[in-house]
Formats: sequence, structure tokens, C-alpha cells
Amino acid sequence: MIGLSRRIDRVARLIALVGMSVMVVCLLFQSVARYGFAEPPAWTEELARLAMLWAGLAGATTALLGRRDPALVRYDRFRSPALRRLGRVLQSLSVLALCACVLWATPKFLAVHAQRVTGSLELPGEWVVAVVPVACAVLAVHAITHLLHELSPENDDDD
Repeated sequence: MIGLSRRIDRVARLIALVGMSVMVVCLLFQSVARYGFAEPPAWTEELARLAMLWAGLAGATTALLGRRDPALVRYDRFRSPALRRLGRVLQSLSVLALCACVLWATPKFLAVHAQRVTGSLELPGEWVVAVVPVACAVLAVHAITHLLHELSPENDDDD
């Protein structure tokens, strides 16, 4: 499971890198077109927004795998190794619960967006929002990986 999480993470990092690069290039082009030529194309803003969405959610999956995500409770500050482990288990279960809810609602979510297209690029709406269920599926894989690690009898980590 750890190997699967790491392979998926490499793809997510690539998506985040490409998304950030596309976003920066689009915004630079938008700025030059707006202030240099007074004719900014609408597609650059839309593509930058789409790239930001994909990069942000891909980055969120990477943050969860590396345990660099923001948490409501900083379980690493607990003195007791058992409490730290319990915090990590509860975090993984919380992520799984959220992902289960999102994935359960995905068919209706995609159906609503299937009837739409983006304004200037005219991309199908499902392409724009498909990152949400994809990111949740990846988050679920990472959360299961963490959960299995925490519940493993060989895990005597207390960090």
C-alpha cells in the first residue's frame, strides 16, 4: 500500500507542478496582454483558474501523504506516544469519512456539471470538476495507507 501511495504521489506532484507552471505562464501572459497591449484574452484567466484548482487539490494529496497538511489538533505535541498514534488514526478516519461522502455524491456532482461548459475555453464542465473526486480517491488511498501503518503491530514508532 505504501508503494501505491508513493507512485500516486509522484503523479500528483507532477500534476501540481504542471498546474502551477500553467497558472504562472497564463497570468504573466494575461498581464502583458492587459498592460502592454490593452487586450487581455479571456481564456488565460479561465485556464489559470482551472490550473489553480488542479494544482491545489493535487498538492493537498501530497501534503496529506507527507503529513504536512494543516490539522485542527496538533497530535505531534502530545507527550504520550499512544495519544499521538490515536491522533493520527483519528485524522485518517476523518479524511476517509470526508472522502466517502464526496465520492458518494460524485455521480450527481458530475451530472450537474455535465450540462455546463466553460465560458471561453468551452471545456466540458466534468473536466473542470473531475479533480474533486480524483483528489478524494487519492486522499482516501493515502489515509488508508496511514491507517494501516498506525494499526500495524510492527509499528512501534512514537513520532
